Formats: sequence, structure tokens, C-alpha cells
Amino acid sequence: MVPDSVKLGVREKAEGLIRQIKEYRRRGKLIDGVPLVSGISTLKSIAIEPNFNQTLSWLDSSNNDDRILASFIEVMKIYPNSPVIIVTTDINMQNKAEFAGIPFIEPPD
Repeated sequence: MVPDSVKLGVREKAEGLIRQIKEYRRRGKLIDGVPLVSGISTLKSIAIEPNFNQTLSWLDSSNNDDRILASFIEVMKIYPNSPVIIVTTDINMQNKAEFAGIPFIEPPD
């Protein structure tokens, strides 16, 4: 059972991320790309359905983590010169990302 204090911390982080995304959306359409730092970085929202026939053979389409990784691979194919980084505290996702050669970081506390 997850303690209420942990649930509260996760909820607060999620709400903070939602507020930040709304702030970026205020700057423009995320589907067009919104500058994070003018002339340096842009946040862009895209919808990708991974093609499991053209991805790593060990990824399982019925596993949500594997679907996320396969989607990241698709993004990396479409934007080969753009950095793509998974942000996660999930150790299993980190292990799979490392095995797939996808960079990852943990969010700050």
C-alpha cells in the first residue's frame, strides 16, 4: 500500500507539470512548437502510434512501457537531429531505456 504522503507528492508534481504545460500552451500551439529558450530549444507536442514491425524486436506492443519506448524511437527517427529524453523515476523504464539506447533522466525532487 502506498502511503498518503507519497500519493500527495506525486499528485503535486503532476499538477505542477500540468501548470507548466498550460503555460507553454499560452505561448502558442504545442503542435507547432513553443520556444522554451528563444533560439535554443522548443517544446513540441506530437501524436505518434508506434510501428512494432519496424522497432526493436524485444518490445511488446501490449506493454505500456514498451509502447512509450517504441513511440520515442519513432520520434527519434522523425527528428534525428533533435534530443529526445525520457523523464522518469520508474526503474523498470530506466532499465529498458538504457537497454534500447534511449537517454533518460530523473526529474528533480
